[in-house]
Amino acid sequence: RRKRRQIIKQDGNDDMWWLQYMNQVHSEHMMSTDPAWIRECSVDDVSEDSWRVIIVDPAWKGTVNAGEGDNAAIEVWAFARLGSWVTMTLMDGVYSNTLTAAEGIAEIFRLAKRYVVMDVAPEEIGGRSFRESVKNEGDTRGWFVNIIDLKSVRTNKNARIVTFLHACQARRVFVAKECDAALKAAFYEQFAEYQPKMDFDDAIDCAAYTCDPAITTAYAPAVSRVVRPWQVRPAPVEAPRTRHCGR
Repeated sequence: RRKRRQIIKQDGNDDMWWLQYMNQVHSEHMMSTDPAWIRECSVDDVSEDSWRVIIVDPAWKGTVNAGEGDNAAIEVWAFARLGSWVTMTLMDGVYSNTLTAAEGIAEIFRLAKRYVVMDVAPEEIGGRSFRESVKNEGDTRGWFVNIIDLKSVRTNKNARIVTFLHACQARRVFVAKECDAALKAAFYEQFAEYQPKMDFDDAIDCAAYTCDPAITTAYAPAVSRVVRPWQVRPAPVEAPRTRHCGR
C-alpha cells in the first residue's frame, strides 16, 4: 500500500491506484452511489393501498437488431406513504434486448393484471404511436389503461438519474425479492457502477422516471400537512371600549 499512499500524496486522490494498479473500472473516490442505500422487501410487504405504475423505457427490436444495442426496460413501481415519507418499491418487470414492440405490449398487460396496475408511463419522444397502441390493446382486452405523459423525457438523462439517486440516498427506494432476476441484476449493477455516460444504463434510467414531475406531483400520494398548535393564530380580541372611544 506504500505506492497507493505515494499516489494520494502526489495526486490528492487514489484514482490512478485503482485504475492502473488494481484494474478497477473506477475508484472509490469516483463512486457516487452506495449499495447500502437500496433495501429489499417482499411483494407482500407492499401496501395494498399503494399506487402502482408501469414505467416503460423502450428499445424495441426487429429481426435484424435483436440482441444488440440498448435494452428495453419495463418496471412496475409501487408508491406508498410511510409516516412522512413516500416510499418507492420496484416490484417486478422485464429487461431484455430482444423484445419487439408487440412483445413489450404483451408484457405490459401481463404485469398490469398480475399487480393490478391501470397507469402506464412510456418514454416516447416525437410521437404517440406506442402509447396509442397500448390504449388500443387495453380496449381489446377490456383493461382500462391510463397513459401518463412524462414531462422529463427531454431532460438530460444524467440529471434524471441523479434526482433518483437522491431518493435512494434518502432510503426511500426498495426492491422486491420476487422481482425478475434479469431486471434486478441489471438495476443493482448499473446503480453500483453509475457514472455519467455509461454504456448501459437502461434499467436505472427507467427507474429515474419515478421522480418525473408528472408522477411526483399529480399521482404519488401527497403527505397531509399537520397543523401544529403553535401554528394556529389566535382569534383577534376586540379592544375594550372606554369613555375615550369615539363611539
